[in-house]
Amino acid sequence: MYKFFLRKGIEKLLIKFDLDARTVAGIEYKTREEAELAREEIIIFNKIIENKSLHSEDEAIEVQKSIKNANFKTKVADLKLVTTQHV
Repeated sequence: MYKFFLRKGIEKLLIKFDLDARTVAGIEYKTREEAELAREEIIIFNKIIENKSLHSEDEAIEVQKSIKNANFKTKVADLKLVTTQHV
């Protein structure tokens, strides 16, 4: 009986670990690979907007073009863009 509860506890921990590994910025991805891509895209996104004043129209247009050219594959860039616009 003890082994049953131990196995169930381990299974719960593995499920939680997997969910944590697949979640980026509050978005749950289907695979760890997709989540890793989202993490990489956050880094790229942050580099694009780094030291940019989104209050300047010219810089905002430049940032918008850079984001479009980056061709992000995951939802995280869209989320970051929305939250950045409200800063």
